[in-house]
Order: sequence, then structure tokens, then C-alpha cells
Amino acid sequence: MNASLTSVTSGPLVVYNKQEWDRKVVEVQLKGDARNYLDGQSLLKTHKENLRRERETLRQSQARLRALRAERQKAQATIDELRNALDEERRAQATGEGAEDGGRRAQFRKDLEAAKAKLKLMQKKRQMREASAQGPIDRAEAQKKEEQEVDTFLRELNSPQTAGAPAKQ
Repeated sequence: MNASLTSVTSGPLVVYNKQEWDRKVVEVQLKGDARNYLDGQSLLKTHKENLRRERETLRQSQARLRALRAERQKAQATIDELRNALDEERRAQATGEGAEDGGRRAQFRKDLEAAKAKLKLMQKKRQMREASAQGPIDRAEAQKKEEQEVDTFLRELNSPQTAGAPAKQ
């Protein structure tokens, strides 16, 4: 069609597939189709780039999934080994093969006694701190205060102003 438009004859009509068309309508249609084609090419390029990125993301995700599955299998194998070892230990203890159990109980008792001794020591330290808070200086001052109160009371009792008054109790 473009060849028909650029032909030597530049009349008002264009012949295409043995049909005559108005030149202006064909030019408008051709320009619109060309614009659509170029937009389509740009869109196709964008879609291809997006598809390439999506494929790369998919490839990375699949690799990560394979690595996670392998790690999970290793963890499951470790768990199974530990379960088997635990079952064997329980069977051995149930049949009396676990002689080290008595050692564990003895260690437990020893740790328990050590904890009790530490508790008693901590209680003793607290009592000593409380006693030292009321140390000899504080006690001496308290004793002086009591003696002053007694002296003041006796003075007031023996003073000539209060000789006839009844004693305070």
C-alpha cells in the first residue's frame, strides 16, 4: 500500500489490490497503522524484558527452594538421629544399662546442697548487714537519747514547780 502511495501518479485516488481508494483516507489509515505498529513493537520489547526478568526471578527462586529443601532434609536427618539416640538411651536406662544415672543423681544432690549452703550464707550476710546498720555508734546515740529522756523526766519530777503536781506517766 505504501508503494501505491509513493507511485508517480499523485492523483486523488490510490489503486490497491485493484481497488481505488481516496488518497487522504489511505494516508491517514497508513499513518495510524504505522503508529500502532511502532507502539506494538515498543510494547513487545517491554513484555520481552519483563518476561526475561520474571524467568530470572523464577530461576533464582527455584535455586533457593532447592537449597531450602536440601537444608530441611539435613535438619530432618539430624532430628531423626537425635530421636534414635534418645530412644536408645531410654531403652538403656529402662534395662539398667545406664550406670551413669546414679552419678547424675549424686551430682544433682551435690548441687542442691551447694545451693542450700549458698542460701544460708546469703541469709547470714543479710543479717550481719542489718546488725551493722544498727552499729555501735547508732546504739550509743540511742542509749544517750534514752538517758537524756530519763534525766529530763527526773529533773522535771524533782523541780520545785512540779513538786506538787501529779507525776506524768
